[in-house]
This record gives sequence, structure tokens and C-alpha cells, in this order.
Amino acid sequence: MKTIARLNILLLSLAFMILLILPTQGFAQDQDFLDYASGKTWPAHSQERTKKFSNYKFGLFVHWGLYSIPAGKWIDGRIDPRAYSEQIQNHLKITFDEYSQLVDQFNPVEFDADQWISYIKSLGMKYIVITAKHHDGFAMYDSDISDYDVMASPFKRDIMKELKEACVKHDIGLGFYYSHSRDWEHPHGFDNPRTFYPDLPRDFTKDLHKQVLEKSLPQTIELLKKYQPDVMWFDTPRGTTPEEVKLFGEAVRKYAPNCVINSRLAIESGHLAVWLEGRDRQRRAKKPIDSKWELVFNENIDYISLKDKGIPSQILHVPFESPDSISSSYGYRLYPPHKYHTGPELITRLVKTTARGGNYLLNIGPNGKGGIPEKAQSLLDEVGAWMKINSEAIHNTQPNPFNQLFPWGEVSYNPNTNNLYLLILRQPREGYITIPALSTKIKNLSILGSNESFTWEQKNNVIHIPLKTNKLNQVVPVLKLQLEGVFQQK
Repeated sequence: MKTIARLNILLLSLAFMILLILPTQGFAQDQDFLDYASGKTWPAHSQERTKKFSNYKFGLFVHWGLYSIPAGKWIDGRIDPRAYSEQIQNHLKITFDEYSQLVDQFNPVEFDADQWISYIKSLGMKYIVITAKHHDGFAMYDSDISDYDVMASPFKRDIMKELKEACVKHDIGLGFYYSHSRDWEHPHGFDNPRTFYPDLPRDFTKDLHKQVLEKSLPQTIELLKKYQPDVMWFDTPRGTTPEEVKLFGEAVRKYAPNCVINSRLAIESGHLAVWLEGRDRQRRAKKPIDSKWELVFNENIDYISLKDKGIPSQILHVPFESPDSISSSYGYRLYPPHKYHTGPELITRLVKTTARGGNYLLNIGPNGKGGIPEKAQSLLDEVGAWMKINSEAIHNTQPNPFNQLFPWGEVSYNPNTNNLYLLILRQPREGYITIPALSTKIKNLSILGSNESFTWEQKNNVIHIPLKTNKLNQVVPVLKLQLEGVFQQK
């Protein structure tokens, strides 16, 4: 490895909204927390940066690296018993010397950046986030910081550079996943170094800050300067200090001022509930309120990453993203335990996430040759076919303006065209949809992708729309209500 040469807070709504998407035990009594949060603001500069990001709506997440070669099964026949095959090195306790031999096998000749980006654009996606470096420590780009990179493989091509060029050509946003604490190539990474380096001296003492200074911070700066990404997608900040979080945040602000940063820079999504309740994860001890806020929500964070495969249970009015996957793994996997979602499931998850105010980031794991697996492409095609008909209900829309959920499905609204979209997830037993408290008159009602006409009744600010099942022949049919003016509630 080569040698390397305050905090503002989010809106009160952020606190309330996060409470809605996390387990709520204890929150109702946490009045001190709510009182403290009420005086906070969401920095104006962060609001400006997240405008573009929040308009992406739908993107592709890509987990791809050396782990794509074994695909969940090591050369000795052992199968990774846990779902995430991209973590096979840690799950099966494979030393660095053994795992790194995969570098000589990494030759993804089927990879074509322009083809990838052109394809995802055809699906209605607006951005891509790809693993520039996952926990295994292998850089999928030409790194001047570490020799453990793609240029050491037979492929010898800068994958991030090629993707950057394709994204510029096709007007697609580019984001980099970067594991800034966990690194199984660097002996001072968060995890137990003796798993990967069993011959370390007995008196060896791990120092995570050393890994930050020698590798993860310099590589972050390198990615920012070389490729000017739109998103820095940090993950699993285990062991990092507030000071280290600030170092990464300041680097992004300095070298790529318009780049947005996700919340996992500071805290893992699965631990948000613990922090918001003021509990220490290990000792379950109370923390001072100032500490949990300063450590979690500050000017170094632009938007919230929900937990893996997390779909919001309420309408949220802060920038957020659901990092979903087409299957139970994020990296490419050929062996059980492994399960794929169905197309209708993915479309439903897309609809729920975007209509409730967030971005839907759908992951695939390309194989070791750089190809998109047949099953993954089939599912993407299915979602893309739905998007070709119904994308106007996703893009350029705001979340459900009624601020309430309906049993039959979701709602989105385009303030520029005054179109209200009803995305039908289930047929109501009554045979009709009822929408309360809409005072703006409806000019026309249609179903996207069909010439079929619909009748409706609007009386006393309540709308009744009879539904004929034979007209709703899509997985998630979308009714388009053209309003005579700006959406207004009674």
C-alpha cells in the first residue's frame, strides 16, 4: 500500500419523520428530545444541494467487485451462510492473502459503461450509485493511494472513469458507494484484523484513525477530485468519531461542493432508533441529547439513507432514499440462501417510496464478467416497461399532498401541470375510490396507457371514482386527474 501524503441541524420535521419510519417504543415520552429538536433548522445550502438529488426519484444501485467472482461460494466449496455475498471474505474468515488472489481473475470483459448507462436511462432511472470500494478494500478505479485496485487486475481499465464519461453523455447522475470504516485490506480497518492477517505481531494494536488518514480519507478525496460525483454514498461508519465524520464532510464540501452526502457517513441506518432514544448501543446508557444530535445530524449530511431494503411507512418531507435490491443479496450470488423479488413487488416498492417523498435506489449485482444476470435484467425490464407507461406519475412529482395514506394505494402530484396521480395498489372492496377534502375541481380523468374513459363524482369536496376491474389491467394502474387549478384542500 502506498504512503499518503458546526454543526447545524435538520428541521424539526426530520426528527418527527424519522420517528415515523423507525420503531416507536419510548419516543412518545421523549419530550426533552422533541423540545430540543424544535429549535433546529435544516441548512439552506443543504436544501439547495438536495433539490437535484430529490428529483432523481429512481436510480440503480450496483454492488460489483472481486466478490462477484465466487458469487457466494468459496473455492474450497464453502457456501456463505449469510445473505450478503459481497461480504463473503468476512463471513467465511478468508485471509487477505487468499482473498486477494481474486485480483488475478478479475477480467470483466462484458462490461460496457455506455451500454449500462444507456440501458438504465431507458428504464426511467436518473442516477446510478456504484461500489467504488466495498468493505473488502479493493478499489474499482485507478487509485494513486493503493495498489489494491482494478489496475492490478488483467482488466486494467478505470471503471469509474468510463462510467463518469457515460453518465455525462447520457445526463445521468453518478454516485460512489464508499466503505470508509470497514476495510479488510488495511490492518487498521474496523473489523478484527487477525481475521484477515492472522500473522500480525501479538502486540499489534488496531488504530482506526490510521486507516482513515492513510486510506479512506485520501481515497475519498481522490474520487471527488478525479470524477466529481453527484453523490457520496458512505456506509457502515463503525468506530468513527465526530471529528473523523467532519473530515470526510469537509472534504466533500471542498472538492465537490454540489455533491450530496448520505446519513451513513455518521451513523448506520439500523442504529438510528437507538441514537434517537438516547441509548448507547452496547451499554444501553443514556446519552446527553446534545451529543446524539451533534454526532448524527449536522451539516455534513444532506439526506437520510433508510435501512437496507427499507420502505417508508409514512409520507416524509425530508430528503431520503430507500436502498433496495432485486434480491436478498446485494452482490452477485448463485447459491442459497437467495431469493428474488417479483416484478410486481418491485414496482409496488418503487411506488410507495417515491409517492411518500423519497428516491428508490434499486440494486443489482453484476457477475464477475461484468454482465447483468439474466434474472436481474428480466426484473429490471419489467419495472422499466411499467415506467414507460407511468413515469409521469413518478418524475417531476411531489409526495402525496393529502398528507394521509389511503388503503387503495398512493398519490403523487405535479405542481407544474396540476396533475394528481392515483397509483392503485389494491382494488377497494367497495368498488370505488373516495378522496376527501379536495376543493379544486377535476377537469378530466384518465388512466395512463389507455384510452378508456372514467366517470367521477365530486360533491362537497369529496370525490368518488367507480373502478371497473377490466380497465385496470396493469400491475399498478395509474389514474391521472387533471385539475382546473392548483391543488387545494378543504
